[in-house]
Amino acid sequence: METHGPTLFLDGQPVGYWEAKAATIGPGDHAYMPFRGPGHYRLQTLLAAGQTPLCTCNFEGSEVAFEVSACPQYGILTVRNVVPVV
Repeated sequence: METHGPTLFLDGQPVGYWEAKAATIGPGDHAYMPFRGPGHYRLQTLLAAGQTPLCTCNFEGSEVAFEVSACPQYGILTVRNVVPVV
């Protein structure tokens, strides 16, 4: 049984997973466990360039998209503009 939340993706590449197991996500700062790989590298590269990456994740069968506006510290992402993917 998983004790963490779903995996988040950027352009189909896994970035990490949410620390909290929740039914959805809202705007604000959220803890995540980053993966070492091209998805996380791309996320951090886009943020460093001043861009706002669009990520997705699946919460219990419902996919949502959201912008990541910052990574204020290791293991924390600032999320905004959460919308369902239809």
